Amino acid sequence: MNIPVSPNTRGALVDPHIQKSEGSHLMLRLMDGEFLCLQIIKPFLPCTKSQVVLVRPESARRAVPQELVHKIFDPRYLNDRIPSTPGYPPHLWTLEAEIEAARYRQEIAEGKRPDSNGLLNKPDHEDEAYFWEDYFYKVMKESWECETLAFSRLTSVQGTAIPKLYG
Repeated sequence: MNIPVSPNTRGALVDPHIQKSEGSHLMLRLMDGEFLCLQIIKPFLPCTKSQVVLVRPESARRAVPQELVHKIFDPRYLNDRIPSTPGYPPHLWTLEAEIEAARYRQEIAEGKRPDSNGLLNKPDHEDEAYFWEDYFYKVMKESWECETLAFSRLTSVQGTAIPKLYG
């Protein structure tokens, strides 16, 4: 099963629902288990490494601004799926490949198999789809970790020189 995607102006894959998302809602489960409903005001396009939307929290119990920028790290829409090298096929997302990649990571964590895909080694373009899905997952995870680390190092200027990180 392929998820419907459309290329944006920079060649990234974009969920068409994000492009037409104004007024839609997102439901987040926060670290403390609380749920927060967000209404999408507008998306920021084009998307490259993540999808970014301006949102308005609905009846939040915690003190948050009336408008927030919500960044979605979703490997389905990573622009790396469209190779810049001619002759290489795109690696479109499928649910089957994502399930197999999750199983692959679980087996590695349980010591049932070695991590033959390496930390961030790009698979051969002919490798199994789940290797590519695992690779894209690792790219997104590293992007998220780097961004949250940068924000943690800039705590003193959050909310003034840079946006405040809520989670």
